[in-house]
Amino acid sequence: MRQGDSFLKFFIFILYFSSVFPFLSQQTTIYSENFSNQENKGVNGVNNGSPIFDVTGINWSIDVSAASLTASTDWFKVKNGVMEARDLDGLVYWISPDIDIALYVDVLIQLDASEQGNLEASDVYTCEFSLDGGAWTQFETNGSFSDDFTSTTAQQTLLNGATIQIRVGMHNNAGNEYMRLDNVTVS
Repeated sequence: MRQGDSFLKFFIFILYFSSVFPFLSQQTTIYSENFSNQENKGVNGVNNGSPIFDVTGINWSIDVSAASLTASTDWFKVKNGVMEARDLDGLVYWISPDIDIALYVDVLIQLDASEQGNLEASDVYTCEFSLDGGAWTQFETNGSFSDDFTSTTAQQTLLNGATIQIRVGMHNNAGNEYMRLDNVTVS
């Protein structure tokens, strides 16, 4: 067999393999959340009353059971196209739906985290995932912040399993403190 024949057979094999299994040969967006067209989805505090929830028409959820949203200026909702937390006085979570990753290998999670204001050490931002319904595990890269951190990208790489779920926790305690989440992607 000539050297050119071996190369041609290898090239045909690679071409065939990548067309039959395209998810193994390229990065595919499995899940994406950029909060567009979701203005005010989440929860808003109310003066002297119960917080007002609007979570209709979205595929993610929130847990604000540990927060104290006692004023109309307290919220955990989409504002200006990002998920924003203001004056929570307790820990809240944004939670993705279960995401099917069974057909993919070495899955990557990325998200944009940012803050504005004068945060203290008690103001915390966490990024976690649950693989196949298991325990929540902090992202390896930028999985937790406290105090002022401006903006960064958090990520977790090399995930393999059947499903993943993402949970982002935020805690701040003043009206001039904002924490934000945007551009959540699984690929």
